[in-house]
Amino acid sequence: MQEILVALTGFLIMLKRQLFLKMIVSQSRHFFAYCDELLERYRKDSRIMIVSGDNFDFGVKSTIYSYYFSRYSQTWGWASWARTWKLVDPSMNLWPEFRNARGLESMLTTPAEIKYWDFIFQGMYSGDFNKGWDYLLQLSSFMNHGLSIIPSVNLISNIGFDHDATHTTDNTHCLANLDTFPINFPLHHPPYIFRHAQSDKDVQKNVFGDQGEETDKSEGLMSRLGRRLNSSIRRLTAH
Repeated sequence: MQEILVALTGFLIMLKRQLFLKMIVSQSRHFFAYCDELLERYRKDSRIMIVSGDNFDFGVKSTIYSYYFSRYSQTWGWASWARTWKLVDPSMNLWPEFRNARGLESMLTTPAEIKYWDFIFQGMYSGDFNKGWDYLLQLSSFMNHGLSIIPSVNLISNIGFDHDATHTTDNTHCLANLDTFPINFPLHHPPYIFRHAQSDKDVQKNVFGDQGEETDKSEGLMSRLGRRLNSSIRRLTAH
């Protein structure tokens, strides 16, 4: 994990901006042009942390524009700048202060969301979970009230869901092998910058899990992965 953090830091500092794809994904043919245009457009706007190619709206049209803004950093296929990665703290030194200041409450809207992310970050800080670079990036975004750009259509598909995978073993999962779509050019830029609240609510439910919400008993992918990891740790420490 440390090697990944070092590599990301080095790439971004050297090139000032970079595109990243996780290993087992396919992308829309428009993904790179989309990222390139938005990297340049928001290069000096510190509110924007990453440009994501992921859209988990499942066909729901969330915007009339080519993209919208989210508090969540979706990183199956993404692009960013050196300035973003400089804010990431692999040691999580600021987490206790941020937690005691109730920093999550300033970014999240429901007790279930706060409970979920506090469980993840505190588990990482205490050593119960690995300090995954994607979660460190998400924590940095929360700490800095950052936003991610989300395309109006899905541009990235994770094709690595199968029984041989480390985590994504369920190839029937709603996020497995999502269709990708072309995005129209020239891009239609939104005239404002604020997060899409309804889309964020749906992503928290479908991707991460409601953590006790009564409206939906389904459990998000990341919530299940965290639960499995925690269970494995308990079994190992019991021996």
